[in-house]
Amino acid sequence: MVTETKKFFGLMYDRIFKAVALNEEKNYTFLNALLTDIVDNEVVVIEANSYEVKVENILEKIKILDLLVRTKNNELINIELNNSFSKEVLERNLIYYFDIIGRGFKHFNNIEEQHIAKRMQINLNFNKVGKHFKEYIKIYNVTEQEVYYDQFEIINVNVLKYKKICYDKIIKGNKEHIYLVSLVSDKEELEELGMKDSIIREVGNKVFEMNNDEEIRDQMERELEAKIVYQNGLKYAKQDGIKVGYDSGIKEGYDNGVKDGFEDAKISIVKKMLQKGNLPTKEIAELTNLEEDKVLEIQKEMLKDEK
Repeated sequence: MVTETKKFFGLMYDRIFKAVALNEEKNYTFLNALLTDIVDNEVVVIEANSYEVKVENILEKIKILDLLVRTKNNELINIELNNSFSKEVLERNLIYYFDIIGRGFKHFNNIEEQHIAKRMQINLNFNKVGKHFKEYIKIYNVTEQEVYYDQFEIINVNVLKYKKICYDKIIKGNKEHIYLVSLVSDKEELEELGMKDSIIREVGNKVFEMNNDEEIRDQMERELEAKIVYQNGLKYAKQDGIKVGYDSGIKEGYDNGVKDGFEDAKISIVKKMLQKGNLPTKEIAELTNLEEDKVLEIQKEMLKDEK
């Protein structure tokens, strides 16, 4: 008899990271250590919030994390965890951050825009090992050939590259970048890192506790399953839409083809979710950005076809 190995949800998963970063005691010990590791200067967080921007589809709803923190030095840092890495992802993250700034700072206590010393966005990427450990991006005036606004900075962090280079060194006693490496560590690796560092040990205990909670595991597994279903549906929708438009040789045909293919994919996704039987119609409607009445209509048609 083969025993099924349960998936381990580590720190790169939304619910896990939030529970660790936004702990009940709000001492931000791990968050301080992680940010200090990234920016190469001591960071002391005095406030941290999970900031959710309204989004239009499941890919955005299951986007891993938006975390906004304010430091002792009145720096405003937006942290994004990304399971994909592309120009489009970076642009989307930047739009989110500007949206946060545009909405004001009432989610923080006793802070006004003019009091912010620096704005920073940190993108932690888990997609692939690339050339650079970190990339620094600033707003640059091409005409004047100088940094236009020095108080804003984007840092793209290649977390997998840190792990590839640093993990063995850490196990041998060099603790440099241990907090970044912990973000992409599995259960055994997190236990090993915990033996090297007391902060990681405490973090690991929380992560293991959450992995043993069947309700939390069920929620995360459902979210991942829904995301995979949606991604597959979107892929086929684009392919079908492009084919319809190409065959007609008319831009209108292309546009309508993409639209029709996308709508067909949504219906297919809803059917697959209903067949699973573990998601309420209201939640399916939210995940697919459809009206609940439409989901109920699809459910009714499926029941009719089964008779």
